[in-house]
Amino acid sequence: MDNKQPHKGDKRHKMKNKNDIFECDCHVHPDYSIDARGRAEEFVKEAIRKGIKRICFTTHIDLDPILSVYDPYIRVRGRLYRLADEYIIAYKNELINLKKIYEGRIEVIWGFEFSYGLHFEQKIRDFVEKFRPEFTIGSIHALDGIEITSSRFKDLARRIFEANSFIPKYYDMIVSLAASGIFDVVGHIDGYKKYLGLHWGISRCEELEAEFLPQIAAELKALSMPIELNTAGLRRELKSTYPSETALKILLEHGVRVATVGSDAHSPEQVGEGFDIAEELLKGVIYD
Repeated sequence: MDNKQPHKGDKRHKMKNKNDIFECDCHVHPDYSIDARGRAEEFVKEAIRKGIKRICFTTHIDLDPILSVYDPYIRVRGRLYRLADEYIIAYKNELINLKKIYEGRIEVIWGFEFSYGLHFEQKIRDFVEKFRPEFTIGSIHALDGIEITSSRFKDLARRIFEANSFIPKYYDMIVSLAASGIFDVVGHIDGYKKYLGLHWGISRCEELEAEFLPQIAAELKALSMPIELNTAGLRRELKSTYPSETALKILLEHGVRVATVGSDAHSPEQVGEGFDIAEELLKGVIYD
């Protein structure tokens, strides 16, 4: 791929070792995300109750002009609004206020999870430059204009996509995401398995990943692009982290670093869920 850039990611909240990453839930969606429920402060209180030292809010932002017709909204104080600067500022201000209120008890970090695509990469870059979030996750939620992680479109995705052509194209997009230099981590790197993996069979996915992932991992390493270990799949039929244990081993063996762990919580009780299993997966791995 052309125009690859080393990941610049200003590591304001870089986790320095294995123990550090389990002190922070770095992927949390308060009710600003329209598929989430619970005010940000409820998540903070639950994190404190569970002994988590840092919580990073990562409200969904999707700037894809193709898909914005389906999801152009952000929820503010219980009401849905079309995404606009004033509502992003309201989100930022609420979290900055929570930082002050809970200082000394938990660190509150504010950020976003961005849906990524080459055709709207510049829109994401402009958004990040304008609002300067403390943390950014880049995730692939759609390919060829079709959502792959949404229950609304899972049947369509299953009809249209075929594993042999989809998986290499998907991972090429992951490399483009990394090469953009916009994001701090790659989110749920094999998140396509949520619906498509179950449809094709996980064993088939792993056969193809064994072929493609080593090269993808080498490119991520060259770009200094880390990934998150996302525990959301453990709550679903998949019963697996993202990346799966098999994919995780390939990525780690080829030098990709796990920088964060995230529950991908969409309600307060999900904060920190699956961290015990995630820690077991990473046992014995040394981080820079």
